[in-house]
Amino acid sequence: MIVVAEANFKRRADRDAFFLALCCLRDQDIAEIKAVRGKFVPSDIAAEIMRAAFKVWLVYEAPFRATPVAAFGLFRMTPTCAGVFAFGSNRWPLVVKGMTRRILRDIIPRASEWGFHRAECRALASRQDVRRWLEGLGWRAEAVLSEFGTRREDFILYAWTAPHEAHPDNQGEHQGVREFSACDA
Repeated sequence: MIVVAEANFKRRADRDAFFLALCCLRDQDIAEIKAVRGKFVPSDIAAEIMRAAFKVWLVYEAPFRATPVAAFGLFRMTPTCAGVFAFGSNRWPLVVKGMTRRILRDIIPRASEWGFHRAECRALASRQDVRRWLEGLGWRAEAVLSEFGTRREDFILYAWTAPHEAHPDNQGEHQGVREFSACDA
C-alpha cells in the first residue's frame, strides 16, 4: 500500500523528506534536471521548489517510511496555468500505478478549484517512460523544444487542459484564438 501525502514545508520532517527524495533520484531524472539546470545540486533544487511550489506531494512505499520514493507537485506559471514536476528513486515502478490513480482521482479534478485550466511540463525527448505516463494521465505532446537543454538536448512540451465546461469563468462559448489576416492590420 502506498501513501501519498501532501507536503507542508512548515514542518521540518516534510522538508527533510523532500530533500531525501531529491538525494535518491533515478539516473534518468538526474540527467533531465542537469539538461535543464546544467548541474544537479539537491539542496538548491529543494530550496527553489519549496519556495515556488503551489502544492507538493510525497509518495511513500508504505506507511511510516522515512524516505519518499517519489515526489510530484505544481507551481503557478500564470493565474490559470500550472507547471508540474515529478521525480523518483529507483523504486518508482513500485509506486507509479498507485500514484497515477491518486492523481487521476484526487488531484486533476481539483485543478479548476485551484484556478487552473491548463498544466504543462517539459521532458527530455528521449524519455519514453515519461511520454507513456503522461499520455496515461490524459496529457498530450504539444511541441518539440529543439535544443532546449543546456547541452542542446531536445525536449517535448506536454500539456493537459481542463474540459472547457470545467473552467469557472466559462460563459458557455469557446474562448479560442481567432485567426488574423492581413485585413486585420
